[in-house]
Amino acid sequence: MGGLSNLVVHTTALIHLARMCRVMSMEQGHLIIIGPPGSGRRTLARLACYVSKMSSFEATLKDSQRGFNWRDMLKNVMHTAGVLG
Repeated sequence: MGGLSNLVVHTTALIHLARMCRVMSMEQGHLIIIGPPGSGRRTLARLACYVSKMSSFEATLKDSQRGFNWRDMLKNVMHTAGVLG
């Protein structure tokens, strides 16, 4: 079938996806998802954004990026999400 394979999704992932979509469908609903790499949070967040027709922002903390820069970046994201919509 054109190179498509069957997709296996665990019940827990569907529950998290439903929660993310529910929060994002609320008025001014926003999410911050924090977790270890390789846990599937990024994939579920992207899927929830696609389903909810919203945009996403991904921030990664690098070794050269310490306290002050991280706070400024987080402040800008919160301002964009809360004030600018």
